[in-house]
Amino acid sequence: MIYICFDACKKGWMMSCRRFLGLDGCHTKSFHKCQIFFALGIDADNSYFPVAYAIVESECYATWMWFLELLMNDLGIENSYGITFIIDKQKGLVQAIGNLFEHAEHRHCVRHFYANFKRNYTRDLMRVKLWQAAKSSTVEDFNESLEEIRELNEGAFEWLKEKPATSWSRSHFKTGSKCDTLINNLCESFNGERSILEARGLPIYSMLERIRLKLTIRWKNRKLYVQKCVGILGDKVSYLLEENMVKDIADWCGKGEYQISISSQAMAVVDLDKRTCTCRKFDLAGIPCSHAILPSTIGMKSQLLMLTTTTTKLHLNNVMVMLSTGLQGRSIGRGVD
Repeated sequence: MIYICFDACKKGWMMSCRRFLGLDGCHTKSFHKCQIFFALGIDADNSYFPVAYAIVESECYATWMWFLELLMNDLGIENSYGITFIIDKQKGLVQAIGNLFEHAEHRHCVRHFYANFKRNYTRDLMRVKLWQAAKSSTVEDFNESLEEIRELNEGAFEWLKEKPATSWSRSHFKTGSKCDTLINNLCESFNGERSILEARGLPIYSMLERIRLKLTIRWKNRKLYVQKCVGILGDKVSYLLEENMVKDIADWCGKGEYQISISSQAMAVVDLDKRTCTCRKFDLAGIPCSHAILPSTIGMKSQLLMLTTTTTKLHLNNVMVMLSTGLQGRSIGRGVD
């Protein structure tokens, strides 16, 4: 087995990425039938950030344990509080994460979760309601969505109740990783790129070199992207902030607290000092929600930029500085037959 974690990727994740990791595996297509494991993070602009990868004989508990132990040591994870994993329930992976990262949160990709759900419940309305429950950021909205599913099909309701909501609904997610993603598309995006698909058909060492070249090209393109960004935020985060702009009414409640009147019957409470909102969207993503943006722009425009410190261009630049040192890093091998 061969494990590779470049020093620049390791330090880039530790210094400037969210405490979030997506794990996935895929088959090689060459004469040597192996599996490739990937660990990817999310950078300051919500783009995927390759951290480590490995070649293993097969996908099982033992190989995932081997991969995760090396990854844990490289990233210096001594306490798993605040770490979040998203997985597709690969063979042996859930048990391996539970044993090594006892206090970490692990989410299941809702796209795969729904694929299992629709085997028995195929109505389009059921799909809509399941995704509505998954996207709910508060327990109240989640319970309301489940009740709507119950009215449609009692069996579907019972099926969902058996699954821990902490693994598939934002309403029950922890807020430490500052990432609210529901699907493991960062791994799928990386595995699905043309250069990676082509590499999977090459002999093992040629494949590893092709992947390294792919990473080099990506870092170059990301560096050019950061240099073209206007202001201190990346384009993706700036777009999210623009989408969140609303025209609600904000009332100051003292210190950093504001009450936002959404309608005659609904309101939200924002605490700018603690960076929280009762809708929990600010807490989950680390990016100001529509309620938080409103008070932060009333006479305090600079406050809005302060609230997005986890997503500033400075953090993107930190990553690029680490990567500019080159992809000289750590490779551990146990031999490949």
